[in-house]
Amino acid sequence: MEGRQRVELVTLMDDFLRLRDDWEKLFAESSACSIFSSWDWARTWCEVFLGKGRELFTVVVYRGDEIVGIAPWFICNIKWGPIFLRKIEFIGAADTGADYLDVISRTGKEEEVANAVYDYLFVQAKKFWDVCQLRYMVSDSLFLVYLQNDMDKNHEYYSVRLGAFCPRALLGTSIEEFFKSISTKRRKRFSRERRILYGSEGFRHISAPVREQPDLVDTFFELYEKRWGQRPSLKKFIYTLAKKLKDGAGVTVDIMEANGQAICGAVHLYCGKDLFMYLFGVDRAYNSKISVGNVLVGVSIEKGIEEGFATYDFLKGTEEYKFYWTAEGRRLVDFEAYSTGIGSRLYALAGSSKKLIKALSK
Repeated sequence: MEGRQRVELVTLMDDFLRLRDDWEKLFAESSACSIFSSWDWARTWCEVFLGKGRELFTVVVYRGDEIVGIAPWFICNIKWGPIFLRKIEFIGAADTGADYLDVISRTGKEEEVANAVYDYLFVQAKKFWDVCQLRYMVSDSLFLVYLQNDMDKNHEYYSVRLGAFCPRALLGTSIEEFFKSISTKRRKRFSRERRILYGSEGFRHISAPVREQPDLVDTFFELYEKRWGQRPSLKKFIYTLAKKLKDGAGVTVDIMEANGQAICGAVHLYCGKDLFMYLFGVDRAYNSKISVGNVLVGVSIEKGIEEGFATYDFLKGTEEYKFYWTAEGRRLVDFEAYSTGIGSRLYALAGSSKKLIKALSK
C-alpha cells in the first residue's frame, strides 16, 4: 500500500538543505534531469541570489514517507503600478538564465504531482501568492500538461505562450560525421579561419575545468563584462557551482589569447551526455577578417565529440551564428497562472488586454 498523499511547503533554508538526498534521488528518477533542475544548481542559486525580497516557496509532494515531486520555486514581491504582488518563479529562472526548467516528478507520477500542486496552490495556499510565472519550461513537460488539465476542469485562468528557442547540435559518433551535417561553405570557412588563428604569433587556447584552474573565470569575466557590464554575482555563482557539481557534471572555461590578451572565451556546462554553451564573450576589435567566436564554437564541438558528448546545446537565443552549426533545437514555454485576489485578476486582465491591442493593431 503506497500511503497517504500530503504536501509540504518549504520556506526556510535549513529545511531546504534537508531535501538534498531526496532531491538527488528523485532527480535521477525523473525526466526533468537537466543540469538546471539539479540539486547543486538550485542550492548554489539560493546561496547567491536568495534574499532581498526573495524567499523560498518550494512545494514538496509526498506519497506516504516518500517524496514523489518537488516544485523548486521561490516567491518575491513585484510592484505593478500602485499594487504589490507576490510572484512565484522557478529557482534559477532569474539572474542565471536557466533553461529546461520543470517540476521534478518521479516518472509515472507526473499527474499525481500536478494534481497535488494544483490543489495546494488554489485551495490551501491561494492567499499566499498572486502570480505564478513559470518561465523557460520544457515544452514537453508532462507536469504542465496535467496542471493545465486541472485548471481547465476548474475554469481557472492561465496563459501559456511559446518561449525562447534553444538551438542544439546532435554530435554523432565522430568529428567527420558531424562536419558532414553542416554546409560545405561552413566547413571550409571554419578550417581556413582556424588555420589562420592557430598559426598567428602569440596565439594560445586554454581549456580547463574551473576546479583545476579557477583563475580562468576571472579572465573570462574581464572579457565578458566589457560588453555586458559588471556581473559579480554571476561570477560568484560560477565559482560556487563549479565546486559543488559532481557525478558527471561540471563547469569548464575556454580562453583564446593573442599576445597575452583574451580575445574570445566561453563557459561550458556539462551534465551526462549534454554539453552546454552557457556564457560567451568575444573581443570584437580583434581581426575583423575572421570570426574568432565561430572558431571557438567549432573547436569546442570537436572536443565535445572526442569526449563522448551526444549534444552541444547553445541554450536560449536565435543568434545567426548558432544556426551555422545546427538546424535543430528545443522550444521552451512560459506559463502564467493567477490567484483569486483582486490584484492578481487585474494583472491578468491587463496582460490579456495588451495581447488584444497588439493583435488588433496589426
